[in-house]
Amino acid sequence: MKKGILIFSLLLLWSTKNTAQESDYKTIESVIKTYVVGDNTRNYKMLEGIFHEGTTMKTFSLKANEYREYNCLDVFKSQENADQQKERNHRISFINIAGNAAMAKLETEYPKGFNADYFTLLKIDGNWKIVSKVYAFVKKEENE
Repeated sequence: MKKGILIFSLLLLWSTKNTAQESDYKTIESVIKTYVVGDNTRNYKMLEGIFHEGTTMKTFSLKANEYREYNCLDVFKSQENADQQKERNHRISFINIAGNAAMAKLETEYPKGFNADYFTLLKIDGNWKIVSKVYAFVKKEENE
């Protein structure tokens, strides 16, 4: 009888954890999709809602041969009145969750290659926020 209760308790614990992680996965997926819409439409208010105020954007420019780092919200605010981007194909390659931390990869196709965005997210006060973005552009010839 005790063994049955233990097994039932473990299964209940596992299913509860699995359901919570599934809920977090869907929420993070929604955050990334909001990023795509906000970036394409240059909607600063939409982007402001999914980024932590101190979020940085980092890359290494191969053309300029230099490391670059920016505050994401400053960049997005400066682009707020820019023309909207064309619709592009986007794909969330993965989402990995560990407790209140997560990482997601978004790939965006362009005529000459694709952009890979790696987002680090933290669950802050019950809400998933992007706290870091690292990106790189990969030319088609490098990929083939």
